[in-house]
Amino acid sequence: MKKSELKQELDETKKEVKTLRREINKLRGRWKYFDKAAKIVAFVAWTYIAWQIAQYGVGYAMIFALGYSRYSEPFWLTITYLLTYSLTILLIVYVPKFIHKIFKTNKKELGLTEMPTFTDIGIALLGYVATFILAAIVISILGGMGIINASEQQEIGFHNLVNGSDRALAYVAIAVIAPIAEEVIFRGWLYGKLRKELKMAPAIIIVSVFFGFLHGQLSAGISVGILSVIMCLEREITGTIHAGIITHMIQNSLAFAILIAQGRL
Repeated sequence: MKKSELKQELDETKKEVKTLRREINKLRGRWKYFDKAAKIVAFVAWTYIAWQIAQYGVGYAMIFALGYSRYSEPFWLTITYLLTYSLTILLIVYVPKFIHKIFKTNKKELGLTEMPTFTDIGIALLGYVATFILAAIVISILGGMGIINASEQQEIGFHNLVNGSDRALAYVAIAVIAPIAEEVIFRGWLYGKLRKELKMAPAIIIVSVFFGFLHGQLSAGISVGILSVIMCLEREITGTIHAGIITHMIQNSLAFAILIAQGRL
């Protein structure tokens, strides 16, 4: 074989190798996209599954053990809140890590690396003000268009609180237990997982839409969705979920006070 022919074959082989490498890189890119999408679906799906297991599992167990009339008493409802959120956190944060390594987490991912600071408090207050204004504007616009019922009240489970101890128990469940647990679950574990796979904006949108959806009512879902956006931004600013917990507590505390003042509890 002549040198010119050999050189020509060598050049053609190099071209084929380059083409093959390009195709391999395309396949790698597609696999990375599929792998990322699969992780996102897995994180959201497992959060939903764990949430439902805890809600229905604890709820039905308490009704079976106590009967519905005792179950609906403020003391037992508060215990139900505590057990439900505790089981949800256990299922979401601790159990899946034994199934697959992608579910393993740490304090940084949960947003629990530092103690709360005065900066967290300041950001939380600003966050609540921003939430109040944005939610009021959006709810007013959508209500005026007839898309939602702007006066719809979120169902919280507590009714006919006849004395101070009943109200105190309900307050602990609504304004202390729920904010802490939900921030660990949604702006902690879920947002931390999604943020490793996505940029800030899509991660915030997924968490907030999902959080609103779980509240089951359109008006309430939009309000808490906006709240979630603000609390995700607070985590981005501070690196922890402490500001979000405080904002969430303020939101629920004021909502609770309004319900008491209106005689709805």
